[in-house]
Amino acid sequence: MSSSHNFLNRFRLNSLRARYLLVSIVLAGVTISSAYFANRYVDNAGDLSTVNLQGRNEVLHISRLIRNSIWEAEFALQAHSLLPTPKRAKVVLSKIDTAIYQAKYLRAIPWINRDNQLIGVQSLVEHINKLRAETTELMKIRQDNELLFPAMKTM
Repeated sequence: MSSSHNFLNRFRLNSLRARYLLVSIVLAGVTISSAYFANRYVDNAGDLSTVNLQGRNEVLHISRLIRNSIWEAEFALQAHSLLPTPKRAKVVLSKIDTAIYQAKYLRAIPWINRDNQLIGVQSLVEHINKLRAETTELMKIRQDNELLFPAMKTM
């Protein structure tokens, strides 16, 4: 009991007013420190949200560029099918190559690597490469009458 009296005497907490003052100071300190740590948590969450939105917007922009390149390749392939020329074939392959380049660029985005989307991007690159090979074969068939009309040899 004497040690508690020594503590009270040492810090002059013998009166009820002094004890209330001490409790209010402790509560104010807890409140201020809680507000500080809550502010840090909210700031970190806001920063992370901003980074995620920037990464998402970058991925969205690149995916639109890929989609547009594929559409342009399709339209160029339709034009090539009507009148095959080396210039049109080059445009078709150029558009597909642009889509491949943009799909490979997706791998470099940290947001893709952090969210384990790399397998999907690799699959996209493989599918576009397959599209390029099939398109090349289709253009080859369209340019060669013997491949386009195999029964022509027998006539």
